[in-house]
Amino acid sequence: MLDQFVILSKTGSILWSREFTPSVNERDVVNYVIRTAFFEERTAHQKLDFEGFTIRWSFSNKLDLVFIAVYQRILQLNYIDQLLESVQSAFTKQYHPFLEALPTGKVSREALQSYAQSLPSWTKQFLQLLRNAEQTGSRRPVLEEKQENNLSDNPCNEQEPLLATKTEPARPGAKSVAKPAGKRVISKAKKPKGGSATPTKIEATPEVKKTTKERRKWGEDGQAIESGEDHSKLDFSKSETQTDNSVNLSQWIDPTKLGNRTADGRYEIADEDPNMSAAEEDDSDDPPGFLANLRTKSSKFSLTRFMGGSEALSEADLQPVIYAMQVHLQSKNVANDVAALICDGVQRRLVGKRLAGFRGIKSEVRQSLEESITRILTPSTSTDILLEIASKTQRRNELLNTLPNASRSTSKIASPALNPYALCFVGVNGVGKSTNLAKVCFWLLQNRLRVMIAACDTFRSGAVEQLRTHVRNLGQLEIDGRRVADGNEQGEPLLELYERGYGKDAAGIAKDALAHARQHKFDVVLIDTAGRMQDNEPLMRALAKLIAVNTPDKVLFVGEALVGNEAVDQLTKFHRALKDYSGVSNPRGLDGCLLTKWDTVDDKVGTALTSTWATGLPIYFVGTGQTYTDLRQLRVHHVVNALLRE
Repeated sequence: MLDQFVILSKTGSILWSREFTPSVNERDVVNYVIRTAFFEERTAHQKLDFEGFTIRWSFSNKLDLVFIAVYQRILQLNYIDQLLESVQSAFTKQYHPFLEALPTGKVSREALQSYAQSLPSWTKQFLQLLRNAEQTGSRRPVLEEKQENNLSDNPCNEQEPLLATKTEPARPGAKSVAKPAGKRVISKAKKPKGGSATPTKIEATPEVKKTTKERRKWGEDGQAIESGEDHSKLDFSKSETQTDNSVNLSQWIDPTKLGNRTADGRYEIADEDPNMSAAEEDDSDDPPGFLANLRTKSSKFSLTRFMGGSEALSEADLQPVIYAMQVHLQSKNVANDVAALICDGVQRRLVGKRLAGFRGIKSEVRQSLEESITRILTPSTSTDILLEIASKTQRRNELLNTLPNASRSTSKIASPALNPYALCFVGVNGVGKSTNLAKVCFWLLQNRLRVMIAACDTFRSGAVEQLRTHVRNLGQLEIDGRRVADGNEQGEPLLELYERGYGKDAAGIAKDALAHARQHKFDVVLIDTAGRMQDNEPLMRALAKLIAVNTPDKVLFVGEALVGNEAVDQLTKFHRALKDYSGVSNPRGLDGCLLTKWDTVDDKVGTALTSTWATGLPIYFVGTGQTYTDLRQLRVHHVVNALLRE
């Protein structure tokens, strides 16, 4: 049963609506479609899920109209497409002059009154179209069921299962006997003349047991179950630390890649690709790019055909350009499905549109694609982490002032509002989580923040030692004339590593680290986690437990800029697993991305578009090398220019 049907213009004006149940709010549906589908460029899906309901829609680009149908998600209504098509055809045919004049604003009062008076008759016509669609849709499953029954009743489709057998090779004087595989069979030879028959036994070849490595056992919490002896062999975290603090900082810090300090002393990391070529800054109507090779291929791209907007664009006109655009995006490392959906959305917006002035098809398509990519990459929330840290520190101090003096210094207060700002780094194996965590730590130290690193990768051998090395290197930095290892003027440490060795519960270590950081008044806690594949359910459950128990302020997914189609699978499964396995009423997912190895992709930056499109998450940083200064902020127009570049 249909719950709601809405007809609105692309400007957001509701022209007509019909509610069948009071459970759906009309404005909520419209706002959700506009925000999710239009602003985030997901119009190619033509389907969304919203609070237990499914939303389907269709476009009329000639008149800039959107037709929306809403029904319960558990229902399978196979007539929705037919209903949308029939309603769109009938509504645009009946009100075509009025709808053409509506975007221009030149609608008389008499026309508005006539439209309002005709709406009751249109409602009756809509109900008739709905009944026709329901009757047509109700007959479809019957026909499909009959076809399935005919196939299942056909005895030719059923086959008897065959037993696997193997045949012994024939020996002189013996019959060839077919025997089931793996069984011992005794065959009798022919009785020779003048003698007695002696049965011949075919002994099975004794199997030699292969020595295999003992399988590792996993617990329900995702931790490995090992004996104490195994732990002692693998745990090197309690070995004596190096006392030599002489570190050559020139190999870890590149002065040419340092960021800038603002007037208030804030350290901002540099932007990626700050210098654009003249070709990228060209704002001409038909700039050079991937559509230039279509300039003289066919006369259908002639500008005179669409001069003055006399003829609307059709799918046949756009098909060669859209195909070239999709191939180009795939060559830029955009996932195939994402490239197809983006191009489909561009085509849907342009079909039926009339070109203004002397603009050509290629210019119109390129501009539409540029606008789509810009909308996808533009974050819907603030990405200023320093501002969030300052805001939380201020709220925490205000809350501490309201507590008794005896409670301020204790670490047993369970309120997350008293915790320092926490950043949790998650991702698959080998993408560079620990290395880029150290880069973020360098950036925070430059902003005079006290940082604690929580070593929650208790699985990978050498993970704790790697973080210990980073802490030792960063401790040699000089900020305001003082080494980080020497602490601040009050004698408080600026950087500290919280570790508990290997084989421990990562969620418990993170919880203890936050309590320790809260007690010693650290500003930020960086949580390092073990790499894991997105399909490993036990490890994903353990990660979801860590997030649910400690509620970090930001959960950043660290991924490689080299991957293409795999980026969608990794991001969506990580995001979904954190919510499904959390076990809380308001689960947390991913909050953003950090793309590593950005310096290896040149202008094939499609992973940035794929990652943002898959989950709608912003990209906070990109890693561009091995030094602590190789961390960059990604600007939207840089990615757009790189994607559109030939």
